Amino acid sequence: MSTERLPSTDSLRAERARRLGELRHCGAFLLAYDGASAVAGVSFFRAGADYFLNLLVTRVPYRGRGIARALVDAVLARSYAEGAESVVVVPDPAVERLYHRAGFLDEVLWRQAYQLG
Repeated sequence: MSTERLPSTDSLRAERARRLGELRHCGAFLLAYDGASAVAGVSFFRAGADYFLNLLVTRVPYRGRGIARALVDAVLARSYAEGAESVVVVPDPAVERLYHRAGFLDEVLWRQAYQLG
């Protein structure tokens, strides 16, 4: 049996707050659950005055229920609350209609090509 003491609830809360604070500067995930199972998620990060929504996924049996839209709306609400000037999405044909319905516009910000070989 270990004699090591478990951390206090207060120290665990402080550590969680510290880690969440670090995430504000590098990115975050929002997950939607059905019971204990994650069924959809979105990843995003802030860079300067802009938010970047770079991954949106939903498990097949849960598609078409508005879960992904709720996650996008949550990212938009957070970006608005934090004063972001824009939210940029990575083009993905699988969710293009959802982004349009959420108010995103087709706008090319930059295009870069690399020659391989």
